[in-house]
Amino acid sequence: MVTWIENDLGGWLSDISTRVDAGYHAQSARRCAVPKPGFMIRPGTVLEPEDAVVYSCLVGRAYAKIHADLLSTEGKVDIAYRMSPDPSSIQWTKHDFTVWREWRIKSLAALKRGVTHVVVTDITGFYDNISIQKLIVELRRLAVDEDDLTLLQESLRKWSSPRDEGIPQGYSASDILAKLYLASFDRRLVRDGYGHLRYVDDIRIFCSGKLEARRAIADLRSTSFKGV
Repeated sequence: MVTWIENDLGGWLSDISTRVDAGYHAQSARRCAVPKPGFMIRPGTVLEPEDAVVYSCLVGRAYAKIHADLLSTEGKVDIAYRMSPDPSSIQWTKHDFTVWREWRIKSLAALKRGVTHVVVTDITGFYDNISIQKLIVELRRLAVDEDDLTLLQESLRKWSSPRDEGIPQGYSASDILAKLYLASFDRRLVRDGYGHLRYVDDIRIFCSGKLEARRAIADLRSTSFKGV
């Protein structure tokens, strides 16, 4: 299919643009199993090529506003998928070994600041359980175009059907939306006085004593990540 598309890429993109203007409707997504380290697998989502282009376009139109909103947390507590300051960049996010090494280095540095306990956790099935409604609320807060939000919400719901939760994992557009989704959680931890680092859904909270660690665990247990 890629070869067929590249034979007339301009015409193919023009056809998508025409369909968007006329009222675009996303197709159903296909599910697949994606290998993970340790002989594990995770559920994956495969979008039709046209849907993937429209998805990237919608997030791309909101990119600058999302990037500006995340400046207070990205690289400070949110380490993964570092966003390019240029929305027209071919590579929106940086997620190579150097980013993982930064996660390790910053974690080790945090341990030297009077830390005695570290609370380590992750969010089970994070991408598959992101609340689409909450995500749209966050984008609306940034004054993203309403027509774009309508199409994005309809598409995400189509791809997550029959549920109303989950965004397609494995796409840069989803990585950016996931960062926005957890930004309010990061800000809340900072507001409550915790020192923490986050790599996508892996969370480390650095505590100065057992009491603070217990309080952090209690706060995490009371958090609904579908509505953070």
